[in-house]
Amino acid sequence: MYPKREWPALVWCVPALAGFVLLLFSFPLEHKIAFWPHLSRAQLFMLWFLFVTPLTTTMAIAVLMQSKRSPLSNCLIRILAWVAIVLSVLVNAFVLVGMWESTN
Repeated sequence: MYPKREWPALVWCVPALAGFVLLLFSFPLEHKIAFWPHLSRAQLFMLWFLFVTPLTTTMAIAVLMQSKRSPLSNCLIRILAWVAIVLSVLVNAFVLVGMWESTN
């Protein structure tokens, strides 16, 4: 039986990874949002990757560090959770640097 303490860390990484996939499929980004006319898609993604994903990635790290004390931890799930966290941080940095560079 797999311990269930590492799975929440993977769930906390979903906003960053799913946001990146949505970003890839939502081009062109300069279109205005119909129900929110003051924001474009690019600004919405910038806000998402600036405020939401760092918080959720930090929560994933905290949950995973908390589960480190569990004697029943599964090594494969722990490695998968760390890979998801590193990937979330890299995706977040890539998107924010890309958005910043596009404004210069």
